[in-house]
Amino acid sequence: MQKQKEQGDKISMLTAYDYSTAKLMDQAGINSLLVGDSLGMVMLGYEDTLSVTMEDMIHHSRAVANGAQNALVVTDLPFMSYHISIPDAVANAGRLIKEGHAAAVKLEGGEAFSETIQAITRASIPVMGHIGLTPQSIHAFGGFKVQGKTIEAAQKILQDALAVEKAGAFAIVLEAIPADLAALITKKLTIPTIGIGAGNQTDGQVLVYQDMLGMYGEMQPKFYRTGNHRSIGERNKTLKTVKTIEEVRNQVKAWRQAGQSIGFVPTMGALHEGHRSLMEKAKQDNDHVIVSIFVNPTQFSPNEDLASYPRKLQADQALCSAAGVALIFHPEVEEMYPAGFNTYVESFGVTEVLEGASRPAHFRGVTTVVLKLIQITQPDRVYFGQKDAQQVAVVQQMTRDLNIPVDIIACPIIREADGLAKSSRNSYLNPAERQAALVLSRALKLAQEQLSAGVRNSQALIQAMTAEIASEPLAKIDYIEIVNQKTLQKVDTIDSAILVPIAVYIGKTRLIDNFYWEE
Repeated sequence: MQKQKEQGDKISMLTAYDYSTAKLMDQAGINSLLVGDSLGMVMLGYEDTLSVTMEDMIHHSRAVANGAQNALVVTDLPFMSYHISIPDAVANAGRLIKEGHAAAVKLEGGEAFSETIQAITRASIPVMGHIGLTPQSIHAFGGFKVQGKTIEAAQKILQDALAVEKAGAFAIVLEAIPADLAALITKKLTIPTIGIGAGNQTDGQVLVYQDMLGMYGEMQPKFYRTGNHRSIGERNKTLKTVKTIEEVRNQVKAWRQAGQSIGFVPTMGALHEGHRSLMEKAKQDNDHVIVSIFVNPTQFSPNEDLASYPRKLQADQALCSAAGVALIFHPEVEEMYPAGFNTYVESFGVTEVLEGASRPAHFRGVTTVVLKLIQITQPDRVYFGQKDAQQVAVVQQMTRDLNIPVDIIACPIIREADGLAKSSRNSYLNPAERQAALVLSRALKLAQEQLSAGVRNSQALIQAMTAEIASEPLAKIDYIEIVNQKTLQKVDTIDSAILVPIAVYIGKTRLIDNFYWEE
């Protein structure tokens, strides 16, 4: 697992509770099998994990170990098997190794169990930690609920993660915590992180296989997507990643000869659920979907984050595969801008305000790369997110002015549960900044409420949003505007369809958000 983290290879982990299932998963190449105390719910019919005994765990662990020839078998220490005393914890961990034939044990809890983890590892028993939503503490948490939403809770979870690593754990499970917090913890720790309901930026994922197959009864975890139960290997066979323009054109030619339609989603990678929604819309509208993953240097200013922009190809490939994408175009810079390249596309009007005023030459880079990508992929439709509303307007103007036969489709903003717009740059935020970033959606909501109440003076709305954002010490306003939806020019009195875009620095991270409004 440690080697996989260091090399950036994603770790796969599934639950297993019996010999036959373990054998199938082992043959499929799953890295690790977890004999979880979730067996109480999915195998024994209990309402929670609290009634599971050491004997239950040993019995099922031994069966799984017999079926797994290659996968690492990790077995849960059940409720109250390590809570009473450290000697009890070491003894019970030893039973799972000796009698249950496990290779490692897992226990729930953070800093409070540091000494327990240290004692078990001193006995030469590998320990996997587990923080966030810890099912053995279900009553204390008031049910199965996402943890770490507040600044204080997020800081506590980070503190727990660091303590578990320091105590000697070889890996840690992060369950039901915000994706941005999980990404931060993954960066902070040297040991692998395994997520479950914690976004896609952890070093690996663990899933309860009954949940994955839709056998969860009344409780459907939001982070599972069912409906396509082909094997992981089968799904990955349908996704190709290519690096050259020639390879893309050959595939496009074959699809066109078959009379099939193409949807295209241009991205810079570090994909999230917002990108996935674009892919799923494209899949719904077209026979095939192409996604480009290219961090385009020509749209970054010298002082921007080109070098540090997150690059996570394997995670991006997994998300594309799950969304039904057929082809990823992942070129090198030299493929897109070879030696001697000296032609750029530049639009005027809609590019000179908002982002264009704050980021000189940004849209010249955007229009150039988008036109090149459209020429390469020859799509019927191209999909963008509304969060980049000005980019949508710029590309629509370019394709209209240059008579490019392609439809530009704008899709709704996808938000976190607390309202923050999904963004690849959210991963830059620490827990305090992540909480502070909510001021963007609060300010926009305030403006929407005032519009609904009849306010039509732009300056009054801007002043209200400015005051809201100024109340957050970590926030610094770049711009707040109210503009015509089509022209992006400022309006003083609101009597037509408008766009309300904002750009705000949270610490050193620049975030954007917006909403459309019309009578």
